[in-house]
Amino acid sequence: MGCAMWTEQEARASLGVLPPVDPEATLMQVPVFDSKQRTEYLAFMEEYLRQYKNKSTNCNFATGERDNWSPDVPCEFPLELLGPCATPAKYMEENNNICIYLKMNKIYGYLPDVPDKKVLVQCGPATSFDGENLNPPIFFPSVVTENGTFGYFSSVTFPYLNQPGFQVPLLAVTFPDVRKNTVVMVSCTLTNVGTGEPLRFDLSIDDVKSIAFQ
Repeated sequence: MGCAMWTEQEARASLGVLPPVDPEATLMQVPVFDSKQRTEYLAFMEEYLRQYKNKSTNCNFATGERDNWSPDVPCEFPLELLGPCATPAKYMEENNNICIYLKMNKIYGYLPDVPDKKVLVQCGPATSFDGENLNPPIFFPSVVTENGTFGYFSSVTFPYLNQPGFQVPLLAVTFPDVRKNTVVMVSCTLTNVGTGEPLRFDLSIDDVKSIAFQ
């Protein structure tokens, strides 16, 4: 029974994206110029990130080790892991671009059994056509493996047991050379857990004001 339960838990592992995408439309459209949509994006992310501290005092997210291991005491997710994406407004201003934030869904009792205690994530174009417009991602945090560079979630935060104060770990993704003012389909996948079913959404980062933003 335990093995079946473990298999069922792992099969349910999946990704979500922040800010949330309308499941009916699947489009994340963010202008980097002054607009209602830009203000909403920054307000949502700054409020969401406010729950995290810059550093963790009880868990090492690089090694996957807890200072005092107890599943009842949740890890403090360190905002510093998100690199420049820890401050969305500053990143947007300096790079004329945005950060996309990924999270894993919460599965009660699930403890990923993964090498180096890192749940790996890869993002890229959903099609070859999208690849011409998207270009390679940069992850915060990231890890270099023999198969390339991946984003990751440290397994140190698991298992989720509905602990008070549990903080969802985040992974930030940027596409520095994405073609602006163009809808591109992005595909992100958990590569060493789950079923491999990708999270897909359409992305448009706009720096030219159109009638849609009047």
